[in-house]
Amino acid sequence: MMPLQANYSLEQEFSFDGQFHEYFSFLQLLSIKIRDAVRKIPCFNLRSLSLVVDVISDNLLITVMHSLPCLELDLEDRPFMEPSVWDMTNIGLPALKFCECLIVLSIVRSERNYPSFKRVKNIGMFHVSERCRRLESVKLGGFAKVTEAGYSSILHSCQNLKKFEVLTSPLL
Repeated sequence: MMPLQANYSLEQEFSFDGQFHEYFSFLQLLSIKIRDAVRKIPCFNLRSLSLVVDVISDNLLITVMHSLPCLELDLEDRPFMEPSVWDMTNIGLPALKFCECLIVLSIVRSERNYPSFKRVKNIGMFHVSERCRRLESVKLGGFAKVTEAGYSSILHSCQNLKKFEVLTSPLL
């Protein structure tokens, strides 16, 4: 089987000068292109998926979880504008139920520009704890509105947990 190669550059296709409408349209197209690319990956061989993207959105998380039965998921985003409409919320995290065999989960927002997922609260972590009981390793970073209760729910629900790492969480 040939390895999947990504030689496509969206930078060549788009350039915008700070216009919100153009950026919003760009994110919609990017989401569609990621969804289409992910759906072309042969699922039966994929055990691990690691992506570094501009913004982790609900749509990205839902698409990945619906399309791939991966055992390890590593998502990191590095937004260059403050995410608003496209930022991950409590709505995307329940999609993890489609990957019941998930053993490694890493969702991290880079601290460089915009350090936190402002729309994810404890209820999002409760969804993770209810649906991903087989987790062995968890790394979460940049969840500004999640408290000890949200993180504790994962610790108590995941009996196989060997590693639990929380980065940049001001409410701990």
